[in-house]
Amino acid sequence: MLGVGAFALAGALTGAAITTTAIASADQANRVFRLGAAAEQQVKTHGILLGAPVVADASGTARLALRSAPPGATRLAVSLECFDDGQVVASVAGVSETVDCSVDTPAVTELSAPVGPQQTVTVAAAAGGRILAWASWMRDRPVPAASAQQNADLSDGRVTHAEYLAAYSRYAGCMAEAGYPMAPVTGAPPFVFYAVPDAAVDAGADGTCYAREFAQVDRAWQSTLSDLDVTCLAEHGVDGARLSIEQQLAELRRLGLLQACLPSQE
Repeated sequence: MLGVGAFALAGALTGAAITTTAIASADQANRVFRLGAAAEQQVKTHGILLGAPVVADASGTARLALRSAPPGATRLAVSLECFDDGQVVASVAGVSETVDCSVDTPAVTELSAPVGPQQTVTVAAAAGGRILAWASWMRDRPVPAASAQQNADLSDGRVTHAEYLAAYSRYAGCMAEAGYPMAPVTGAPPFVFYAVPDAAVDAGADGTCYAREFAQVDRAWQSTLSDLDVTCLAEHGVDGARLSIEQQLAELRRLGLLQACLPSQE
């Protein structure tokens, strides 16, 4: 799981059970496996893939007809590889998503669709180039409610650095109780840097603990910092709105403004 402000580093997926049809060559088989592995890597943080995927290799527009949804399915996962860089539009049952697609780099998106009847996913390349597309039903894991303490941290409409660190500690404690102790925290304020064991992601413990103890506080702290960074950078002639939060912080460090622009570390 990769965060923006609280950075979680997880190892790469080492394997996946992929079933498909109409594989024409070893190269295509490798590409299909890579698409399935990319989909599983993204989905496993909050759900699980269901049933056998469908694959299509086409120029311009690919259509993937999936069978009726397996029990428990909630939506669709679509993994794409383009043979020319560009944008691709994936759509099903009136729901569309535009995806940036790159050569040799799978792109994954998730689409809501009526569950039950057979569905056809349409994937169209804006430039009409070749697309290798992969689609599967998936099931989302239930998202646990935030703990009473996390709700209390948010009740006054702001999150302090102390509340952010305390929420992270509760998250790490939840993970340890579930049998997945976190690696030691590294880095420097205003964020914590941590590593999530792959097994915790696969088992769903990370998603449960993160949602219950840390997710909303984490997002609120990131939002607070980003707003302050943009304002402070603008006062010094830098358009921070176009930068990621990591780039904003790097620019503040370069200008020697990090401590002046960040909120007090209360």
